[in-house]
Amino acid sequence: MDKQKISSLCYLSIGNGTLTSDDIIVIKDKAAKKNVASGISGYLTFLHGMFWQYIEGDKQALDETYERISNDERHNIVSKLELPDKPERFFPQWDMKSLSVNELNTFNIVSELENLMWELRNNTDSSGETLSKVISLTLKLSENAKTLTT
Repeated sequence: MDKQKISSLCYLSIGNGTLTSDDIIVIKDKAAKKNVASGISGYLTFLHGMFWQYIEGDKQALDETYERISNDERHNIVSKLELPDKPERFFPQWDMKSLSVNELNTFNIVSELENLMWELRNNTDSSGETLSKVISLTLKLSENAKTLTT
């Protein structure tokens, strides 16, 4: 029997301007509980008033999760990218990891992520390489993910 492929997507959204750090913790905790029930894993980062989230799992569960996320009034989605299916998860240990700037700095990827987020927000990817940048960033993070706690 063929092993099921893992689907993944990421999105960039802009917070509604009223979110506090406590709100982000609540969002992360609720997402983690829902993700466990749905078989979804991934991470969430909040920088400069913008959310960057990567989620992976079964295609149907991913679509349902994204639909729920996109209807959340605490933010407005600017960009969504679906990544190619893969044979296994990049972040099986993270039901929903909230990545801080300090954690991103540990892997020297904070400026890379910031640049990507601004590119997507301002729709300035003239090279058409956004998807390859996202994949590269995700691979870098996944190579080091085991060093971070959930």
